[in-house]
Amino acid sequence: MAGDRLLDAADPLVMLLTAVKNAQALFTTESDPKAVFAGLLKILVESTQSEYGFLDEVAYHRGRPVRKRSLALSDISWDEASRHLYEQLALSDFVFPNLENLAGAPAVSGQVVIANDPVHDLRSRGVPSGHPPIRCYLGIPIRYGGEIVGVAGVANRAGGYTQQLVAFIEPLTTACAAMIVAMRDRKKAQESEESRRCSQHELQESENRYRTIVETAREGIWAMDAGFRTYFVNPRMALMLGYEPEEMLGRSFEEFVFEDDLAAHSERVAERRSGRSGEYERRLRRKDGSTFWATVSATTMTDDQGRFAGSFVMVTDVTQRREDENRLDAMRLQLQHTSRLAVMGELAAGIAHEVNQPLCSIVNFAKACRNLACREPADLDQIRQWLDAIATAANRAGDIVHRMLGFARREAALCELVSVRRLIEDAVLLVRHQARSLRVAVEVEMPEDDPQVPVYPVGIQQVLVNLLRNGIEALAAADAVEKRIVVAVKRLADRVEISVADSGSGVSDDELSRLFEPFYTTKPQGLGLGLAISRTIIEDHGGNITATLNSSGGLTFRFTLPTRTFPAEDA
Repeated sequence: MAGDRLLDAADPLVMLLTAVKNAQALFTTESDPKAVFAGLLKILVESTQSEYGFLDEVAYHRGRPVRKRSLALSDISWDEASRHLYEQLALSDFVFPNLENLAGAPAVSGQVVIANDPVHDLRSRGVPSGHPPIRCYLGIPIRYGGEIVGVAGVANRAGGYTQQLVAFIEPLTTACAAMIVAMRDRKKAQESEESRRCSQHELQESENRYRTIVETAREGIWAMDAGFRTYFVNPRMALMLGYEPEEMLGRSFEEFVFEDDLAAHSERVAERRSGRSGEYERRLRRKDGSTFWATVSATTMTDDQGRFAGSFVMVTDVTQRREDENRLDAMRLQLQHTSRLAVMGELAAGIAHEVNQPLCSIVNFAKACRNLACREPADLDQIRQWLDAIATAANRAGDIVHRMLGFARREAALCELVSVRRLIEDAVLLVRHQARSLRVAVEVEMPEDDPQVPVYPVGIQQVLVNLLRNGIEALAAADAVEKRIVVAVKRLADRVEISVADSGSGVSDDELSRLFEPFYTTKPQGLGLGLAISRTIIEDHGGNITATLNSSGGLTFRFTLPTRTFPAEDA
């Protein structure tokens, strides 16, 4: 029968896309949208092997669908009664105010309706007088963005309807959605016309808007067959990669993927073949070899038997956003680095004191060795012991300098599995002289085992130094009898919690709520960046940081770090 023509073609998917493309071209030239929607309905009925169908637009009131308006309706007349019904529905802008039935269910629920036994379907309300019988029914919500703009319905397909058939005609329903929205734009432009010239201008804008959506959309459109070879790209997609559309036809998607990303690409290919859609970021290779970053939204296409037939991809250029993010990351790391250097400058006296102690030991032991060597006979055993002491002191000085340089360097490129004890010891070393000079005791409470965490060590040291210095400075200005800071470590299920508690006077509730705001500070000379930077560093590690008031006075800062490696970005 006539309804078999499209599905019996050698390549039904190509035939369907060609028919849709022709309908889209007709829309840009045809002034009467009914003719276009009648053509789309004919394609819908033929491609689903149905006897008849309809296309309706959905209208809303206060955000809820309340009625449908007929856009196209199959000719269902065979006698006087049915001819009268058809003329009533098809030849006028007939409105259906009742959506509590099979035809309205897709608009209300937003779900595809497959009723292969409509007589016993609870949503069925029967048929009007003169309407042919409905043996099976398929209703599809037509979406544009997140809104249901229409409903497509077909009936009486031999063997009933399936979800595979719904997937097969998805390009058609997508085109219907774009045309309904463009039709609305046209109508709005026409209704707002005040003069003939204004009318032409508004209509032209609407036409141009539709052409932008369909032909030169902001997104690239890329269609591939079952072998992931390109059989269609729109001009925008080709332009993104520096090609003419014809140059991309027949080429495998893999040819545009960087070698380092082929493994990840293979995983995506497997997802499409299994029928799963997906959205992800991917870098692609332009014609000149440069990198193009894109958000890829890929949908699996199937044939009328539900077999994998290819992939339909929408591509959005996010290259500029990625470059901006990289610049922002670089600026953030520079700010963190500058902040560490500022801390090093403020702690310079304490650092010099830490280094001076082993240097003094070296000088004293060296003098003692020289004096002992001048005696006869020389006490070689004692000299050897003192030389060992010199080596120990030199190693100690070198270790201190190494840790200071590590704290001052820029952020490491890779995270490392690091001992929590070592992170805390390095931070305490940096503030030890300041704490002693202000008579502040710093205590560390560790669990029996030493947890290991995957971190950027310098960043976590910076957080600990910021929190320790805040506590020391708060205690220096407080009247507390016992000036004490406790650094404690607690194991949780899949993370480690580190707390820094002081016995100072604390802050007000308003100050507590603003502690992590950039440029907010309670110190006369502070910039208000230390805690804001600390929060960014902890969140970048997949943890969180909080501050609470102690019941006995003072503040406790707590932050968590995952004990498993945080996920790398999908290239």
